[in-house]
Amino acid sequence: MYRKRMSDALQEARAYSLISEVMVFKGGRGMSVSKKDLPVFRAKGWKLKEELEEANMKRLLQALQDKLSKEGGAAGFDDLKKTAKTMGVDLTPDMLKNMPGIMQHRDGDYILEDLEEALSIPNARREIQKIYDKAKRDGFLGTTGHDDFKELLKQTDRKKLYRDMHKVGSFFASASGAKPKAVGKELVDLSYKVNEETELEEGIKPYVSMQRDSKTNKMNYVVLDKDEKEVYRSSDERLATAYLRKNFNKLREELEEAFSKKDFQKLEQSNDHTEAAKKLIDMFGTSDEKKEMNDIKARHEKTGYISGTDYSKRIKLVNRYYSRLK
Repeated sequence: MYRKRMSDALQEARAYSLISEVMVFKGGRGMSVSKKDLPVFRAKGWKLKEELEEANMKRLLQALQDKLSKEGGAAGFDDLKKTAKTMGVDLTPDMLKNMPGIMQHRDGDYILEDLEEALSIPNARREIQKIYDKAKRDGFLGTTGHDDFKELLKQTDRKKLYRDMHKVGSFFASASGAKPKAVGKELVDLSYKVNEETELEEGIKPYVSMQRDSKTNKMNYVVLDKDEKEVYRSSDERLATAYLRKNFNKLREELEEAFSKKDFQKLEQSNDHTEAAKKLIDMFGTSDEKKEMNDIKARHEKTGYISGTDYSKRIKLVNRYYSRLK
């Protein structure tokens, strides 16, 4: 009579557990459950280890960004460390290096940073050249198309560059064929970034005003709102500009985006992490990033849980754009 060795039986049991079970956590407790029962436990507030770590990191990031906002966009490391300590986290400078939307200023303080810098003319030309090279490789440009790109690369007036980019981009976007449409969309998206730079540099209210202190003779950089009332002041131009970029729409009293930071946090609290990420990427992501996020969501819904690889991809995408939410 054949009998299985105890070591073989244990090995098979472990292998089965790895395939069929996952660890979930709640209120400091952890337990192993069947993957097929995971939706039931999630509904009761249990989380996978990765989801728990993600939620904690999001709360920490939000707390640090709120602290920086209250301090006018800049704060010392000790202040941030105290904030983190209230959440049970021992913050280190290395941890701050990897946090989206926060960077260290040359004077040592930490400041809020807009993840995507507005585009200057030279940078816009470089991006236009890349799009032009791609269009040439795809081989759909006629004589007029080549001429349009050459004119864009010569343009030195930012307003005209924005209008011309938008016009040429819209033309290609309305053409038949996937390749011209993709090139057109890239040009149109790029034109909006050029236009954002135009608004900030041409003094459209709100703006940064330079004011010299009569007593110290030092230059101050003052952010004025649409009614020219002072809302922020610094002797560092970069800090003032960073504050303006972060609060530009708010100072102009524009409507909030349809999907807000509050909406994102509600989805997080209801354990809909992937749905929150998808809405975020749908708002700010590139076409490739949107496709990647759709694929992650599809796999998540099919299996009932998110794999380690997809979890890492989702985190990376969210960290790239989260700070843009209003």
